[in-house]
Amino acid sequence: MFRLEYRIPVAVDLGRKMVGKYFHRETPGREWARWLVFLAVLFGTPGGPALAQNSLRIAAIVNDEAISVYDLNSRVHLALLSSRLPNDAATRRRMQAQILRNLIDEKLKLQEAKKLKITVEKKEIDQAIAELEGRNKMQPGAMRKYLRRRGLDRSTLTSQIEANIAWMKMVSRNVRAQGKIGDDLIDEALARMEANKGKPEYLISEIFLPFGLAAAAGKIEEFTTKLVVQIGNGADFGAVARTFSASPSAAIGGQLGWMRSDQIDNELAKVLFGMGIGKLSPPIRTVGGFYILRLRGKRLATSLANTEIVLNLHQIFLPLTKGAGPETVRASLARVRQLTINARSCADMKKAGGQLGAGQSGLLSNIKLSSLPPNLANTVRGSRIGQVSLPIRMPKGVVVVMVCSRRGGGPDPNARERVANMLRNQKAEMVARRILRKLQRSAFIDIRK
Repeated sequence: MFRLEYRIPVAVDLGRKMVGKYFHRETPGREWARWLVFLAVLFGTPGGPALAQNSLRIAAIVNDEAISVYDLNSRVHLALLSSRLPNDAATRRRMQAQILRNLIDEKLKLQEAKKLKITVEKKEIDQAIAELEGRNKMQPGAMRKYLRRRGLDRSTLTSQIEANIAWMKMVSRNVRAQGKIGDDLIDEALARMEANKGKPEYLISEIFLPFGLAAAAGKIEEFTTKLVVQIGNGADFGAVARTFSASPSAAIGGQLGWMRSDQIDNELAKVLFGMGIGKLSPPIRTVGGFYILRLRGKRLATSLANTEIVLNLHQIFLPLTKGAGPETVRASLARVRQLTINARSCADMKKAGGQLGAGQSGLLSNIKLSSLPPNLANTVRGSRIGQVSLPIRMPKGVVVVMVCSRRGGGPDPNARERVANMLRNQKAEMVARRILRKLQRSAFIDIRK
């Protein structure tokens, strides 16, 4: 089974740099081509000859253009392959509704691009396919062979790539027409980021299934529960999000980026607080529908105005058995404290770790402050080099740390440029949603399937 390996930024290419949705990462200027190709592959490739008998049937009319049942069924087929969801009737029915919506939106985007005389060069499509092959560690030209082996039509793949690139060009044109990001907006964003420095942040992916007029809440919850089970059994979270989620994040595999708890719905924040990294939530009921969350990381927020603080730490870790009683914990804390109280250097810490016989002790090199657990990060944030910490109770034991060296934390000369790109990207997302809503409201859409 072919599995797509990819990274998806949210950003629109508006200059030499692209900034992801939540300013914590930057991506090369051509990275957008990769996620456009992924979307095209996931949702844009026709099925095999067995579906040819449906090619003349119409699933929907979008203005004066038709979407065939052949295209719809073939995209469902490929989505099943990519997501590794079970190929059963219930799953296919769910997928058909969402993928038909995607196909309708793509028709609207292509029609608008044609009206505005936005074109896509063949070399852009070829570059996008080459990027996809590289991402999946495929030899040049291997994608064509992959499609041919499965009886898939390459022309449909390239037409979907063209549609998505044209859409990005259209959005970029609209954003540029609105002018530059003002200094006042940049100052406001920097101040807001500085005020939230040190607060916990969560790296989240989501799937959102809304309550529909024709579907009872119990049916939605039942299907959401099945999706949780299937993802737990190996279904691809990102592909499932693209197929079923009604959130705008569906286009990028449900990725929300780094968010603080105050930026998240209270019901979701309560669940996130108790989740471990890499874990999947049960269905979470909110006012609008059910969510499935995956927690991909935790950290403390940093100010974008300053560079990341990177540390070399020496730790002494004394493990504790699960369910250790209060007396055992107190004894372990006292023992570690006694051995390290006179340590004045990381060499002393190494010696103390040897005396303690703590196998998980040692030097931790190039550790980002924001990647440490909150209690440990707060301890070392203000520590001097060579200063031993008090013992810290961790979930699986007791740890004492010393900062051996520290770098970063100073003013970032590129901070304002990065914030401007972040704000420009947010504007691009709002522009894209506004244009699509306008196209949807003014279109003639006749769904026949």
